[in-house]
Formats: sequence, C-alpha cells, structure tokens
Amino acid sequence: MHFMVFDGVVPKVAPKTIKEQNGVIAENLDLYGTRFLPHKEVGETQVLLDVRGNEVTGRVETIHKVGNTLVAFSVFTSIANDPVERLGRNSFLFVEDGVLYRQSEARILQKKSPMQVGIARPECKTEPKAEVVSGAGCKEEQIEQICPMNTDENCNTDGYPPQITAYKFTYVNACGEESADSMPSNYVEVQNGDAVKLTVDDTPPANAVKRRWYRAVADDEGIAHWLYVGTSSITENVFYDVTCPLSWGALLESELDNPPPTCIDGVANIGNLKTILWGGNKLYVSPDNKPHAYPQESQYELRYNILRLDEVTEKMEGAVSYQVLALTDGLHYRITYDGSIGISELEVRLPCRKPEHAYATELAVYYLSTMGLCEFTVQGIKMVTGEYFTEREWTEWVNHNSRPVYHDDRVFVF
Repeated sequence: MHFMVFDGVVPKVAPKTIKEQNGVIAENLDLYGTRFLPHKEVGETQVLLDVRGNEVTGRVETIHKVGNTLVAFSVFTSIANDPVERLGRNSFLFVEDGVLYRQSEARILQKKSPMQVGIARPECKTEPKAEVVSGAGCKEEQIEQICPMNTDENCNTDGYPPQITAYKFTYVNACGEESADSMPSNYVEVQNGDAVKLTVDDTPPANAVKRRWYRAVADDEGIAHWLYVGTSSITENVFYDVTCPLSWGALLESELDNPPPTCIDGVANIGNLKTILWGGNKLYVSPDNKPHAYPQESQYELRYNILRLDEVTEKMEGAVSYQVLALTDGLHYRITYDGSIGISELEVRLPCRKPEHAYATELAVYYLSTMGLCEFTVQGIKMVTGEYFTEREWTEWVNHNSRPVYHDDRVFVF
C-alpha cells in the first residue's frame, strides 16, 4: 500500500518495510486481514425526516432509526422507547427546548406534531366550589334502617345518614395521562338523593382536554379516600355529581405525579418500564409505566453536570441486568435499579468533552476523553488507545468536531 500524502500521526511502532513491487494501489476498498474488499456501490438512498415529518436538508447532528424511518435532529438529542406506547407502535420520547415530548413513526409519516408528555397539576389557588342541589341526585332504595327508633335531626327517615364530603379534580391530556390533584373544595352535607354542583374557575394547561372529579369517602376509621365520580370536558367549568354510591369508581392515584420538569436535557430508559430524565446535575426517575410522572422522592442530584445517559445491559446466567451509564463533565456514574435506584460514582478521571463525543452499544459506551478513546461498561472505565497514542498526540488528532461511530465490532473516529 503506497501513500502519496500522509497527514496522520506517526505511530509508536514503526511499520515493516515492504518492497515497491509487492505493493498495490487500493482505491475505495476496505482492508480485512490480507484481503482487499471493494466497497459496495451506493444503493437505495433514504430521506431524513424531522420529528414533524419534514424533509431535513440542513446540518444534522443526531440520527435515530425509528421503525423504518430515519429521524434527524439539528442538535444532539437522545431518545427513549415509550414504555406504554401511547401513540402506538414505535412510539418514542425525546426532549426539545427543555420539554419532554412523545412521537411515533406513524405520526411522523403523517406530518403530525409531537405531543407533550405529562400535564401540570391545578394551581394551588384553585379550589372548586361545591353546592348541594336537593333531590336532584341518585337516591338509594331499600337500605336497611340504621338510625335509632327515635330519629334525631342528624339522621333522615330513609335510613341513609347524611354524608359530609368534599371534592377534588385532576387534568387529563389527549394521551390519557392524569395530573396530580387540586386543592379540595369546601365541605358539604349530602343527603340521600341529593346532587352536588361543582364549579371551578381556573386556567387549565394548554394540553388539557378533560377534568376528572373525585369525592371524599370516609372508611370505618374515618380516613378519607378520594373516589372517582365522573369526567367533564375542559371547556365546561360546571360539573354535577349525580352518581350513586355503588357507581363510585377507582381511587385517586396521581397525588404524587409531578409532571416532567421543563428544564431537562435528555431522556433514557432504565429497564423496560422506567424512564429517566436529566438536566444539569439532576436526575428524575419515573414510576413503572408512568413516563409522565416524576415524584419528588425520585429526584437525585450528582456532583457534576450530566452530559448524557445511556442504558446498557449486563447479561448473566438466567437474567439480564439493566444499568444506565452517566457521562458528566467530571467523574462518571453507574446507575442501577433493583427495586430502588442505586448511584455509584467512579473514581476514574477520564473526562468527556461533550455528549456528541460518545457512542453507545448494547454493552458499552465509547467516548472521546481528553486523553484517549475510553470504553465505559458496567465493570468500569478503561482507556483503549493508551498503547497507540500519547496524550499529546491524541489531543492533536481529536478536536471539538470529532465523532465516534461503532460499526462491525470497531470504533471509527471522524
């Protein structure tokens, strides 16, 4: 092989001298062992689309394959599988301008816009107003007499004692994701057969389409539980509760479901059910199958600002362990989940300059540190180019615009 011009770095190990007559000129070929393999001719080309289905013609920083579609982004963007697939097959999550969105391959091809994930809770100052409408509700019949023979003013003659109750509501978006609850209404005393008129004066989030209403019901110990009683359109500020006790629905379960923060940098999966967000030096972990909810107790803070998170798998006999590797602007971290989140800081100072300087595979993350190419696995971090480049040579060769790519068990740096 004869090089007319060589602009690279002289390797530490001197090449063996080959006679001129033993060399051949290779053009557009790959070297595999002792064979020259020609590159395949350019076949079918594929158009890059953005998340709104428009053809991308400018500079591209990140490309993700979603189903059979290549989705391009002009800035570094991570994506994660949507564990609940709200938008159907090949649904995914991504971050744009600090906000978490959901999109799917089908919607991209239909040129439909992404949908914001999660929904904000009602404002603290918003309290619904409850008002009893006598005789306009559901009246339970054939209830056994539970009042004393001498009925007093606190027990009606139908054998159904009055109930003191209150109401809350939540917002629901087009994907069926429910917000945390509002402040409770005023308390009202409801007789058997009464309805309750609920009025709310609020400013709903832009992505709200419904309100769900819940009624306080006390158990035998006097503890209030909030049971579902109905749904109203977001355009209607009045709701009438006329449901019978036997028709009250499920418990309110979204009290702690804070929406995704609006100052995040990226999203990743951890296992098949959870999602994890990051922004600055903070992590936000969702409950199982709730990519729209991030409780306060599932927020974590690292010592360094996070550049990117990537999920890798550790295959063990009879099981698969999912872990997330975190690259930061300081020390790096390993994040595990086994019923609870575990975060380990690795005392290896091989910093990564920017998120574009890394590439993730199923088992490892390869990244360009300031000293060489590093391999980051669940076992730790090691530099793989130490035998081939000095730190000075590496710094001269790799710059801010370099990009690593993993292909065919090899790492290519451009």
